[in-house]
Amino acid sequence: MKVYVHNFFTEQFFLTLAHNSINRVYNINKKEKIGNVVCDYKGTSFEFIFNPELNDNSDGIHLIDFFSILKNHVVYNNFKDLEFEFSGKKQDIEIIKRIIELISDKKDWIFLYLRTEKILSKTDIPNLEMNTAVDELLYQLKNHKIITDNVFLNNKIESQYPNFFHAFTNSVYNWNDLIGIRWFYEFKNLFENLNKPYDIGFSIRRIKGNRKEILKLLKEQNNKKIFLSFTDYFVEDEDFFNRHVSNFLNMGLSYNSKKGNNDFENIENINNLNPTGLDLFFRILSKSKVQILDESWAWFPITYTHQYISEKTIGYILAGIPFISTHTYPLDILEKVLGLDRHPFYNQTKDSYNDSKKFCDFVKLFLENFDENYLLCSEWSKKANEKLIETILSKNDLLDLFNSNFKKNVISISKVLI
Repeated sequence: MKVYVHNFFTEQFFLTLAHNSINRVYNINKKEKIGNVVCDYKGTSFEFIFNPELNDNSDGIHLIDFFSILKNHVVYNNFKDLEFEFSGKKQDIEIIKRIIELISDKKDWIFLYLRTEKILSKTDIPNLEMNTAVDELLYQLKNHKIITDNVFLNNKIESQYPNFFHAFTNSVYNWNDLIGIRWFYEFKNLFENLNKPYDIGFSIRRIKGNRKEILKLLKEQNNKKIFLSFTDYFVEDEDFFNRHVSNFLNMGLSYNSKKGNNDFENIENINNLNPTGLDLFFRILSKSKVQILDESWAWFPITYTHQYISEKTIGYILAGIPFISTHTYPLDILEKVLGLDRHPFYNQTKDSYNDSKKFCDFVKLFLENFDENYLLCSEWSKKANEKLIETILSKNDLLDLFNSNFKKNVISISKVLI
């Protein structure tokens, strides 16, 4: 099977496409980053031909990857005139518009859109104008197949998007290319052998949604077994962040500052190996037996029909870190894509995800019977870790889609989502 990949070659990108393939033979011009790689996967021979120049060859599948262009669009002749910053959704809109212009007269191309963000908002939050603009553009690619890291959690909604396909293992490798998510797995052996001083921890990077309220309510419980912290690692608005620092410090929260108080404490410019920051492992995840998972879109009090899971959820599972969640959607996704049993505290999350006080009351009850509840979370996390690693080591969802001629296996989770 021949696959024309209209992007430059990198080893990381190739692994995102063709992990778990065997018998690889590389014929790549390292300077120009074009060429081909031949490999085998589950009895099928693949030839990946990397060249950003478009063609109409009919002897293979055509694929174009969004993230490769986003990361370095100026090296692509068809995209180098675009002007945007690496943030927000404006760049998505400009890139997708250009892709539509380039392939509108073609059919059955593969648009690889492993965005590491929510990509369909119209079905859940139609008033997010910038996000729904992406929805409208993606609809213009209806003659092509769109591969995403987002998951449908409603079969009726999914039936309205027949050209959308989810590729879980490829999204994990995309996270690995983007932030080195493998380091969470490396942390697993260390985490298992640590003597954690706290029972449960909650740490925030972006100050948004109800995170401030949850911090405040948990702090008011005055429980010395709760570790609460915030960081300046990711600050989009310096003034907004600075207005909250003194309040957080007055609350007695731990401050994980990448700048520190002197030059030696400043880790901002040292080689971190992981864009999420190795301080996350040393200063945050090493502190508590259980973490509170607050996924990126958990602050919207709605039942999602379509969502993704970020490095937060995948990382906790790779590291074998037990957690409880502030929203049900990451648990729903894990249940669907990995076939996991329901999280032992799913119902408590469901009952409280739209109410900060109810969630913090749940945390209080969780801690009152901590040993038993910790065991339940640990056993589930262990099974989740085993299933995730088994899946990553044995599957390639994109190549499985190629082999099945894009046959969809519609799997329902064990509840009806409306």
